[in-house]
Amino acid sequence: MSLSCKAQSLREVHNELISQGVPYPAIVLAQARLETSNFKSKICKTHHNLFGIKHGKKYASYPNWRASITDYKKRISSRYKGGDYYAFLKKIGYARDKSYINKLKQFK
Repeated sequence: MSLSCKAQSLREVHNELISQGVPYPAIVLAQARLETSNFKSKICKTHHNLFGIKHGKKYASYPNWRASITDYKKRISSRYKGGDYYAFLKKIGYARDKSYINKLKQFK
């Protein structure tokens, strides 16, 4: 699948997640796909934001999609201390949608 966020492929995003040391890269890739409607959302296209991360009340904007992964690692996955990653995402309140984890598992 070619990505609209100027990434070459799902494999490239997955490899970047691994390269940056993001835990559970397959789950995080599924997050990116879910958050961006498979990399087609306006936020992805205009802000290179793969995860819908906000800085304050505005969506974060990045110079490229790799920087979005770096920010995810800094703001989200750096708080992960082990165990079930889905439970971690739920515990930190990653998404307001109560069905988020179930939707995420469907993307994996």
